[in-house]
Amino acid sequence: MMAAITLPASAPADTRPDAALVRRARAGERSAQRALYTRHAGRSLALATRVLACHADAEDAVHDAFADAFGRLHRLRDPGAFGAWLRRIVLNRCHRTLRRRRLRGLLGLSYERDATLDRLAAPDCAPERRAELRRIAAVLEEQAPAVRICWCLRRVEGHTLPEIAEAVGLSLATVKRRIAVADRAVSAAMGQ
Repeated sequence: MMAAITLPASAPADTRPDAALVRRARAGERSAQRALYTRHAGRSLALATRVLACHADAEDAVHDAFADAFGRLHRLRDPGAFGAWLRRIVLNRCHRTLRRRRLRGLLGLSYERDATLDRLAAPDCAPERRAELRRIAAVLEEQAPAVRICWCLRRVEGHTLPEIAEAVGLSLATVKRRIAVADRAVSAAMGQ
């Protein structure tokens, strides 16, 4: 397992735009990489955690995504789009993790589901609502990785359909179909 992702608490936030940081990181400036990491790691980890429902897998996915991003920084056409580009890499890592889980499941191996929707709910969430979230999480567990990711981006993260299409590299129509598949499964499980 990778080391836990930690963000420096005392370091002042770097206010330079992503584009400037990317240019400096391409030139080998480690502080620019650190600033990009500090700026985007928290959001990336939250996204991966909600998609994967497992803190350790989410940390691994985000760690690997940053390693990929920094290793391929020269390929980023628009340095100002670092956040969107990184989100796509994180989602690709999540997709790989979900596919690997399916294979491990066939082999009888499991993983710790310590970040399911019901566990991520606010502490004052009503028990009935937690039970609904538990059922939804179980339904999502059975969905194809791409379906689960699109549904989470729309219904949990609140992204627009065009944002999702860009983030996962699919057409708008395909994103709508995948969300509809999960919506039908969730509705059926909820008895609606």
